[in-house]
Amino acid sequence: MNKCKAAYCRIFQKCFKIAIPFLPYRHPEVFYSTSKLTGLFAEKGIDTVLIITDAGIRKFGLLDRMLMHFDHHNIHYFIYDKTVANPTTTNVEEARELYLEKHCDAIIGFGGGSSIDSAKAVGARIAKPKQSLSKMKGILKVHKKLPLLVAIPTTAGTGSETTLAAVITDARTRHKYAINDFPLIPAYAVLDPKVTISLPPSLTATTGMDALTHAVEAYIGGSTTRHTRKYAKKATKLIFDNIYKAYDDGQNIEARKEMLKASFFAVPKATTITSSIACASSFIVTLIRVFPAIGSCCGSKPTNVTTSVPFTGAESVYSPAVLVVVPREVPSTMTVAPATGCPFASETVPEICLFWAVAYAKNTNTAINDSTIFLTISVNFN
Repeated sequence: MNKCKAAYCRIFQKCFKIAIPFLPYRHPEVFYSTSKLTGLFAEKGIDTVLIITDAGIRKFGLLDRMLMHFDHHNIHYFIYDKTVANPTTTNVEEARELYLEKHCDAIIGFGGGSSIDSAKAVGARIAKPKQSLSKMKGILKVHKKLPLLVAIPTTAGTGSETTLAAVITDARTRHKYAINDFPLIPAYAVLDPKVTISLPPSLTATTGMDALTHAVEAYIGGSTTRHTRKYAKKATKLIFDNIYKAYDDGQNIEARKEMLKASFFAVPKATTITSSIACASSFIVTLIRVFPAIGSCCGSKPTNVTTSVPFTGAESVYSPAVLVVVPREVPSTMTVAPATGCPFASETVPEICLFWAVAYAKNTNTAINDSTIFLTISVNFN
């Protein structure tokens, strides 16, 4: 990036950081069971909903418990299950047509980040039917209120249920872009641990690493605030206390619930928009944006081929190496702790003293796909 563009991005970021307290950021209202949705819909006068998910989630029956409640309370629903790993404009338009055809009143994004992002984009297209998604890319171009949007994450990692961003891939050009605006924040987030108990240990580990990476970026990023640091510390402690439990025993409901909370708290909240626009100076660039590129080089879904190196797997393996390099990029108040090599320990922010992760493959043939994550985090929260 040339110096002029870098300077522009830094100035833009600083301006948005100053404006953060005045921006209309809101937190989704949180439920801890999908059964609570029937009461919500009755209160709102909603009787027909569109559920956006993927074929795997539907096949494994993760929707069944929620649909049973809907049937019992006479809530009509229609399911769009063609969402792909990196949702495309085709996915969005197909789901939008189904919403309009069936006269739906609300949208549920049920799944990982892809399904939730797709649901957000569908809502944006319904709110602005005359404007294409490509015209909404960037920041603050949606403006209008979306239909009631509910996000139900099935992994504890992406944090899409609380962000103002949706990442969509153009089906024709394969160009991926983000839409960032406050109306995209879901009105409700359902952090139901029962929908995550079927996650295998490898996905439990790698998505947990995704949440931890978000917490790190929220703590030391160029857009960090006192508010984001508070939630980052909370998320880090929740992950430290629960990731081993969830990994060792997938049926541990309490550990699953705490990991969902950690994912919810870990996302940089109001700094998401500044991280997206100030692409030169935020820590998210160094730690997060490098991983899709690594995945692409290794044949991941963004390149539209079948061999896969998951985004979260790339995070798990490369975060330690990246964090060693990062001290040159973080704010000057952050220094490297000589004893630990920690890139975000300093006299002014000693709370999180060490972040380190080592991933190793149980099966050398599937390298990252079947990895176990070991976390060593030394913290002082007192």
